[in-house]
Amino acid sequence: MKALLTLPILLLASCATPSGPSGGSSTEREDMERKLIGFQQKFDRFDDNGDGYISRSELSAGITAENVDDINTSQVPKIFALYDRNGDNRISLSEVNAAAEAGPDAALLIQNTP
Repeated sequence: MKALLTLPILLLASCATPSGPSGGSSTEREDMERKLIGFQQKFDRFDDNGDGYISRSELSAGITAENVDDINTSQVPKIFALYDRNGDNRISLSEVNAAAEAGPDAALLIQNTP
């Protein structure tokens, strides 16, 4: 497996209480925006088999391999809820770009959904 970096969207695991009209504080929004952009820049690092998509198993393997604090494979559904726009159970670069264009408010809404 390629060396993985922490997934930028892993903020989804730390369920913060929404505040203000945007559903998150200014700091939460800035952190989420940075992470959305970071995932765009690092997409190929997570695509372990090089097929142009990140599968649930690649995402789960990356989370496990990185042993990320406060993150485990139970967050995979929320991560996919944000990125997998067409519901094909894989994340493409165009879906990552679309999530980044939708912005941090959309990501924070998904993060705070039970």
